[in-house]
Amino acid sequence: MLIPIVGIIVFLALYIWAATLYPGGSNIDKTSEGFSWLHNYWCDLMGTKAKNGNPNTAQSIALSAMFLLCMSLVIFWKNIPILFPENRYNRLIQITGMSSMLITVFLFTRYHDSVINIAGSLSVIALLFTFISLKKYHYYKILGLGILCLVMSLINYFIYQTSIGLQHLALLQKLTFIPAFLWFGLMTWRVFRS
Repeated sequence: MLIPIVGIIVFLALYIWAATLYPGGSNIDKTSEGFSWLHNYWCDLMGTKAKNGNPNTAQSIALSAMFLLCMSLVIFWKNIPILFPENRYNRLIQITGMSSMLITVFLFTRYHDSVINIAGSLSVIALLFTFISLKKYHYYKILGLGILCLVMSLINYFIYQTSIGLQHLALLQKLTFIPAFLWFGLMTWRVFRS
């Protein structure tokens, strides 16, 4: 099933559309106009109000994009064991991966930080056991890309928690999407071909 790939493509289209509707303002400059690819976070698009105080006209599109992406990745995590027949970690990968995406749907709420912590922890568990399985089944190239995604995500999290290098986080967040979506896409393609 190629639903995760379609979900990622539609998410990206909706993300770009939402960015064009965003009224403006960021943590760096509350008076800026429009969405800044350098200074705005993905979550800025999901708020009721923009950082400049105006009603956020991008919200409904951004929330739809997030919901679609998360549901697509629930399907991804449900199907991933197809790559690893008779693998003892399959159920753990499914449960932690699917749970992380179902929790991520609530990123727009006032529990934003808790959602990041809980969903992030579950994702790390799912990824680590997926990496163990990729190594066991000799998927070395895709394993390397997956490790890059995890390292970039952990750097994002470190910056978010410590504020060290915070001025670079919004851009790094978007750069992390590139290998992450590529990894999910390649993994989905492998599952589809299996």
